[in-house]
Amino acid sequence: MEKKKILEYLQSKYPSLDEAYIESIVDKFFQIIAQKLKNGERIEFRNFGVFKLKQLEERKIFNPHTKQLEGVPSKAIPFFKCSKSLHKISA
Repeated sequence: MEKKKILEYLQSKYPSLDEAYIESIVDKFFQIIAQKLKNGERIEFRNFGVFKLKQLEERKIFNPHTKQLEGVPSKAIPFFKCSKSLHKISA
């Protein structure tokens, strides 16, 4: 589902709320999640899932252009694991 669809759903569900107000709430929600992940925090929504950072170790890769091994530094990537109840619904 795209952000636009989320906004349309919320506007139809709560017609008394202003469109700009709903959009600001959704934007703030995503900003909070992004900031918490940036700080290395884990975000858990019961019966939905967990957002966290997954640490990838440093590794070597082969660059076909230069035909040499190059190092890729370790990095943290966002990761989502769905809850068992969400997995049952979607399966």
